[in-house]
Amino acid sequence: MTGRLAEKDVRTAVNGKADVLVLDVEVASFITPQLLEKALKHIKGEYDLILVPGYCTGDFKFLEERVGIPIKKGPKIAFDIPLIIENIDSISLSSTKSADELISDLKAKKIRETLETLEESSHFSFEISGVRIGGNSRMKVLAEIVNADKMSTSQLEEKIEYYSSSGADIIDLGISLEATPQDVRRIVKFASSLFSPISVDTLSSSLISSAIPHVDLVLSLNERNMEELGKRIVKENIAVVVIPGERDLEENLERARTLGIEKIIADPVLHPPNLGFTSSLLKYFEFHSSHSEVPLLFGVGNVSELIDADSVGVHAILSVIAHEVGASILFTPESSPKCFNAVRELRRASEMMQLASHRKSPPKDLGIDLLFIKEKRRYEETFELREPVIEAREKSDWVPDPKGSYRIAVKGGEIFLIGREFTIKGKTAKAIIDTLLEFEGVSMMEHLSYLARELTKAELSLKYGRSYLQDTYSI
Repeated sequence: MTGRLAEKDVRTAVNGKADVLVLDVEVASFITPQLLEKALKHIKGEYDLILVPGYCTGDFKFLEERVGIPIKKGPKIAFDIPLIIENIDSISLSSTKSADELISDLKAKKIRETLETLEESSHFSFEISGVRIGGNSRMKVLAEIVNADKMSTSQLEEKIEYYSSSGADIIDLGISLEATPQDVRRIVKFASSLFSPISVDTLSSSLISSAIPHVDLVLSLNERNMEELGKRIVKENIAVVVIPGERDLEENLERARTLGIEKIIADPVLHPPNLGFTSSLLKYFEFHSSHSEVPLLFGVGNVSELIDADSVGVHAILSVIAHEVGASILFTPESSPKCFNAVRELRRASEMMQLASHRKSPPKDLGIDLLFIKEKRRYEETFELREPVIEAREKSDWVPDPKGSYRIAVKGGEIFLIGREFTIKGKTAKAIIDTLLEFEGVSMMEHLSYLARELTKAELSLKYGRSYLQDTYSI
């Protein structure tokens, strides 16, 4: 069942696997049990199931009993109808709740399969160690390890594992101004043994030279280093990011081609907010309009690191902009705490844009999102109050627990509850409280309540990458 506005989308989604009845209403969510009952009087034939839109608010249970046919709520989005039909025997649909919650695991699996299929069938400009770049392949996330040459082997390994688990497609080794060729050789050999593809980021010809042939991509090439490095890059078939310098980007690209470099990515350079951001976007758009075959690098970190706003929303909108100006690579470090999880956020954003592009829709109702704090819609619970209703009030006095007090701290992704006789460590407030009770570490309900509140704040600090100081954390 659907309304007139959604008819085309529903018929496309159903694709002949079910009959579609369009009711005399514009918006599908306005379908009521009364409207449906009236429409069913004119329907001939026997049906196993009537599926109404998930956005409908009415309860169709009484109508289901009256007509003798199961009437269930389907998904809120037409695109998900095939998932319901394909799995109809393994899910229990409801006459009061939409099917979205019931199929969340199925949707996650379907989305993953769709993303893999889209990437496998995509056309692209070239590959870097098996990673497709350009064309209509997914925008890739290039994660930079800042000052990688100053890190120990264990620090570098930890950062690479973190970026890899966050969804980075390429990991870049940012090189400091004080680095030596020996430093660079050490880190690129080690990094390339752990992950591929690896890139190196420096303008120094000698440092880039010492990274070859252990890297797959070089950032950045212009007239300062191109002549000296061109032959080695061609010999090793290494990809390069070409940037403007004293010569403009077009001239440097042409010279790179003349030198025989085949795998070329252009970087028109994204400027920070309020320092030429909009004009740099125009350069991206104009370049892609005349050179659509050349992949573009989009320096997301130039914006997200230089604006005091939560990175998740910034990364979402920057990914939309990047997609529309033809970018192929989203480049970011995670230099500051406010950009914690930047790589994970950009990977999700790039997947959202790939799905939205496939569906020819805005990046909304895709089954994946970047909503962490706010929610798309509110859910209100219906409940009855029991009299008397007592007004809550805080106690002003404080009595110490004979079992002693505790200090709560967060470090290395774990919460520590430190007492006078023992320390409990864990990742969740519940686990620590359960263990504390097991060891009889608290004797007063008021103390237990306080610890539960503070431990929950500590758990939130882990989730959102924030600092935690006992009695002061807020979100």
